[in-house]
Amino acid sequence: MALHLIFSPAGYAACAAVKEDSDQILLLGDGVYQLPTADETLYFLQEDAEQRGLHELPAQHRGINYDQMVELITQNHPVASWQR
Repeated sequence: MALHLIFSPAGYAACAAVKEDSDQILLLGDGVYQLPTADETLYFLQEDAEQRGLHELPAQHRGINYDQMVELITQNHPVASWQR
């Protein structure tokens, strides 16, 4: 199972075109702006969402901290980064 690190809304769009259903997505930085409109369950860095004023998010998304992010990255292979 692959993990996709998304750093922007454009990166999310590019990833969505090639990712497999079993892959996981982690939104970081400006990638968290995708949270209010995403239909699928996503991981996101809680600190990045809070810094951007995103407090009321759909319940299916999972906010994580830095330690959890490291754990998620080490549990998945390959890891791909997306930013455009």
